[in-house]
Amino acid sequence: MRNLNRVVLQWSYNIILSLDGVILQKYLNLKPTEENFNMLSKTMDSTAREEFNLIPPVH
Repeated sequence: MRNLNRVVLQWSYNIILSLDGVILQKYLNLKPTEENFNMLSKTMDSTAREEFNLIPPVH
């Protein structure tokens, strides 16, 4: 089994996407760019289930 639970704490912007306890994707040292936001959004959209359809916040 790969050690996917290992995260280096010195890195910033670590994002781990999991579903039912299974790690789907792990992004380490991710920079806040439009490209990375779109990549995260695509991953989240592709794994969304019905209970994820929440009302968006009002800004």
